[in-house]
Formats: sequence, structure tokens, C-alpha cells
Amino acid sequence: MARLQQNRTARAALFGAALFVMSLLMPLIVNVETFGITTLIIESLEILSVGPLLDAGIRLVLMNTLRIAPTYLGALIVADLITRSFSNIEFKTRLGEFAVTSLLVPTLVVPFVYWVIESFYGIRYDFRMPAILSIATVVATLRISRTETTESLGKASLIVIQLVFGFQWLDIVPALTSLGFGHGEISQDIKVVADLLGATSLFDIFGIVASGILILNGLISAKFIVDYQERLRFAEYERQRSIDMERMRSEAVLARGYREIQTLVHDLKTPLTTIQGLASAMAEFNGNSGMGAHAQRISCAAERMDAMIQEMMSESARRQIPAQEFAKRLASHLPEEKTLGLVTFEVAKDLPDILVNQTRLVRAVVNLIDNSLDSGAKQVHVQFCTNGEALNIKVIDDGPGISEDALARCWEGGYSTKNSTGLGLMFVKQVV
Repeated sequence: MARLQQNRTARAALFGAALFVMSLLMPLIVNVETFGITTLIIESLEILSVGPLLDAGIRLVLMNTLRIAPTYLGALIVADLITRSFSNIEFKTRLGEFAVTSLLVPTLVVPFVYWVIESFYGIRYDFRMPAILSIATVVATLRISRTETTESLGKASLIVIQLVFGFQWLDIVPALTSLGFGHGEISQDIKVVADLLGATSLFDIFGIVASGILILNGLISAKFIVDYQERLRFAEYERQRSIDMERMRSEAVLARGYREIQTLVHDLKTPLTTIQGLASAMAEFNGNSGMGAHAQRISCAAERMDAMIQEMMSESARRQIPAQEFAKRLASHLPEEKTLGLVTFEVAKDLPDILVNQTRLVRAVVNLIDNSLDSGAKQVHVQFCTNGEALNIKVIDDGPGISEDALARCWEGGYSTKNSTGLGLMFVKQVV
């Protein structure tokens, strides 16, 4: 899961860098000459017609939007990535996080890009009301997306582009000039010509209506992303609650079964003690030379069973046994008729003695092997080898593997991809 998140973050960072590069290259492709804006303004004056001038205004809005949109989208991604970095180091206050990332980053990045463009091309981007509103759009989008922009980049970008496009239309509205809109050189020329042609009201109405439609669409998109993320959060909450409920039910069943086993095991100690006592008495009887040997076998078997009972009753109970003996015990739990010959063993020589709870460790390794077989493995190889003075037990299979998401959660109790209790691998981790 962590690796998946790192890959996603890396892709977002590369995309953000590409957007800033695009911003710096845009003036070479998108400019007044390529859009023919000056030609249309001159034509409008020559024929005294509003049509070419209105066309020039539309082209100016499109040109400005294409030029600056990559800058604001890049600022959106950079601010989001830095917000995540602060979240990872447990930044002290949400207010501080808001100030540093959502507000400060776009406010510094956008003017810096404008300054670089002016230094390279001599083109001065007007940093007034449309730019301020566009920065506010980036800030608002970060807040409503709850710093999940890299996961919902398409939706967040749609909001930013629509609102930035809408604010650019206000640059050709003569009535808003005193409020800081349309102070660029070309915007001023269009407004002057519109005044000469008596088309000021037309540009006021046309610019405000176009801006209003785009801003309204942007706000609707913002509302959609808020509702969408609320539904996602609610769905995740419900899913997590279902998992928790299932885990509690599984743990309750497991606890009840464990108590019953503990009671049963405890009850076994009484007849086991009797068997051990009788075996000892039989061993002292000399009337039959074979009886002593049989009694000794019974006594040894009773001692092994007593050790198993102790291990089942106490997780901390351990005994020292040869690793080869443990391997034989494990193999006895995996007969060929059960595994259909899919499980093979490789036991090295000169293995060390180990101090383990044999009963629980056998069950843990069997759980791993069962998990491999249940997941579609055609061959499972169990290898016993040394690692210095330690024993290595390796369970190797040729199955399809496990996804990164499942790998991050497979040790959780109740989590399963096969509709099981989800307790097998949790038990393995507890034993290890």
C-alpha cells in the first residue's frame, strides 16, 4: 500500500513539474500573433464593426486561459503534495498547515512563474483580480478535496480550469475595470475600441454572462466533488465497520473455542496422570520381561502428550527439541492424501536444536501452507536450513502472489479475500 502511494505521489510530482514547464513554453505557442488578436482589433476599427472586436475579446480570453491554466494546476499539485508531507510529519495545527500549503504555496508559486515568463519573453502577465481569484480557487479546491487532490486530480483540475476560465472573461468587461479587471495592454485596447464603437454594454453583458456560466459550472463541480468524497468516506466507514463487526464475531467464536479447548485439555490431565502412574507401576513389575518395555513406551507417550497439553494451555510454554523432530512433526500434519502431493519438504542436515512452542508453531506453518494451496499454488516447497546459529523455515510456492493492497492488510484479523474468517495469517504473525 505504501509503495502504491509512493508511486502515485511520484507521478503527481512529475505531472506538476511538466505543467510548470508547459507554462514557461506557452508564450512561444500561444501569443497575440498566433491568435491574430491585433489584426482583429485593427479590422474592427477599419470597418467600424463590433464583430471582429468581439472575436478578438473571445480569443484574448482563450489565450490567457491557455497560458495560465498550467500554472494554477501545477500550484494545485505542489500545494497538495506539500500538504501530504506535513501530514506525514504530524504538523502541529490545521491552521498552520492551511497557511503554509493551501495559501502560501500558490501565492508564492504563481507570481514567481509570472516573473520568470516576463524575464524570458518580456511579456507581463497582469497580476490583479483574476489572478487573485484564481489563487483563491486553488486554495478552495484544496480545502474541499481534503488534500486528496492526487487521487481526484481530474475532478480538482476541472474545477480550477472552469473557474480560471470564468474569471478571465471578466477582463473584457469595461464596467469592472475599476475593480482590478482587465488592466493588461490588449484588454485595455479592446475596451477602448469597444467604447469608440459604442459596444461597452455589449461587452459588459457578454463577459458577465459567459463568466457567470463558467463560474456556476465550477461551483456545481465543486459541490459534486464534495458530495462524492462524502459518499466515499461514508462507504469506507461502513466497510470498516463491517470488517470490525466480523472481526469481533470471529474473535468471539475463537475465544469461545479456545476456552472450550482449554477446558477439554485441562480435563485430559486427569486420565493422563492416571496413565502415567499405571505405566510407572507396570515398569516396576518384573514378572514379564516385555511388560517393562511396553510400560516405558506408554510413559514416554504420556510425557509427550503432557508437553503438548502444556503448550496448548500456555502460549509461553516452550521446550527444546531437534529441528529435524519438528520437521517430522510438521510433515505428519500434511499427509499426501491431504495435500495431494503438492507439498514437498527439504530438510538440511546438522540443523540446530530450537526452543519453541511446537504445537503452536506447527499450526502457524500449516496455516501458511494452507493459505498457499487455497490461493491456487500448484507446488509448495517447505525448506529447513540454517542461518548462522538460527533455523530458517521457508514456505515457497508458485501461486499468483498477493496484491499490494491485500498485502498491507492480510495480517488483520477478519480480513480475507476468500470469504474465510481471516484469522489464519493473524495467528501466524502472533506465533512468529
